[in-house]
Amino acid sequence: MSAFNRHDFAAIDTLFAPEGIYEDFAARFRGVGPDQVKNFLRGVIQTQPDFNWHPTNVIDSRSNVTVEWTWTATFTGDGPGGKHLVAQRVSGRGATVAVVQNGQIKQLHDYYDDASFFPMASSAGQP
Repeated sequence: MSAFNRHDFAAIDTLFAPEGIYEDFAARFRGVGPDQVKNFLRGVIQTQPDFNWHPTNVIDSRSNVTVEWTWTATFTGDGPGGKHLVAQRVSGRGATVAVVQNGQIKQLHDYYDDASFFPMASSAGQP
């Protein structure tokens, strides 16, 4: 999370195993290896350059790590329902489950409800 917050692409090269899998289910992203993870991060930075991924609870058993987290950012891009948003503050909560082997991330899965980050945009046009 710290490497993502710092936009530290070099750290991702060492953190993710060459065949490491990163899945962000809400974003419908599945990447294999550091290069695909970095490309995904570039897209996140493009719409949320000031994001902050903050762990709130960590369970670490060396090979399995589970983290509850909060996310805050200023979002500019297409939000839920295709509505284009400009400089909207967003925040939400989620969880990450990771499998670590030989000091590198073998699997990382993010779980959250994307629409909950955009309550104003999600409810726009609702009676």
